[in-house]
Amino acid sequence: MGVKRVLYVGMGRAWGDIARGAGYEDQFFRRSLEDHPGLVVEHLDFMAKIAQRGQEDMSEILWRRVCESRPDMVFLVPFADWAGPLRETVRRITECSSAKTVLWICDDPWQFEDFSSRWAPCVDHIITTDPGMLSAYRAIGCEDRLVISQWGVNTSIYSAKTVAQDIDVSFVGHAHSDRQASIRAIEAGGIEVQVFGRGWGARGQRLSDGEMIDVFRRSKINLNLGLSIESSCRQIKARNFEVLAAGGFLITQRVPYLDRYLEDGRDLVMYEHCSEIPQLIERYLSDNESRAAIARRGAARCRREHDWQQRFVEIFDAIGFDPLSSNRAVSGPQRVQLGA
Repeated sequence: MGVKRVLYVGMGRAWGDIARGAGYEDQFFRRSLEDHPGLVVEHLDFMAKIAQRGQEDMSEILWRRVCESRPDMVFLVPFADWAGPLRETVRRITECSSAKTVLWICDDPWQFEDFSSRWAPCVDHIITTDPGMLSAYRAIGCEDRLVISQWGVNTSIYSAKTVAQDIDVSFVGHAHSDRQASIRAIEAGGIEVQVFGRGWGARGQRLSDGEMIDVFRRSKINLNLGLSIESSCRQIKARNFEVLAAGGFLITQRVPYLDRYLEDGRDLVMYEHCSEIPQLIERYLSDNESRAAIARRGAARCRREHDWQQRFVEIFDAIGFDPLSSNRAVSGPQRVQLGA
């Protein structure tokens, strides 16, 4: 049985800020890769290195690391052109090393023109969570590099547990303008929402990962507020899977392709417009049985279908990478759509 080496290039801290604790990317990718059978994972925290040395030096460190450790895969999760390695360095790794380069794009619908379209030619494989982006990659000649996957959840961290539910309605997330307006509209009808996260002032404390999971469980209703309905960049977020896997009941905005992964009214409850939320809250606060049944089904489905280990099995199969094989990674890109 062989062992494959993966160099994971991603932020170790949320937004690169040590005061904000471990970032979602670290939880999603590094920890899940480390748990995957047959992989030895090395981590390069590009934000920490940029803060210490600058982007050019960080990129040179990446190149030297690849030359010295000779990984079978370099798995990259850059945040922006200034927050990640230089594209020229990654292209050099793709063309001049034996490593398979794989890039995960977090927000493709609104990053494509200025970010992911420029990255796609530099890697062997680019992963998007939005099936609607296929035509865009086809237009730039990178369809054969594209893998369509989806967010998931680390079920070794998120697990359903029965706790006392002492919060009626909660929202966990940053207080950008759309979310503030949505919360005000909900509360205008007399429904109190407990908010957690940055930007809410005195009413919204920031939570550790463990505290956040606890809030998901303690809340009778968890809200996942997306962008306004007029936005063309509505997309699936990991929060849909996290709340459910923790055993929480979730009301979330309906976004394209979400119903491929979770069923409205069975695994969670979806809304089209913020104006629908108060009625849904009142309905499910008064129906304990239905609310609990939906939460149970959602948790079971996440464990069954949406664990990160399953995601990586699908991705590795799609790109011809076998962690348990004694052979080096198979070269040559291909486009495979997962979970359609």
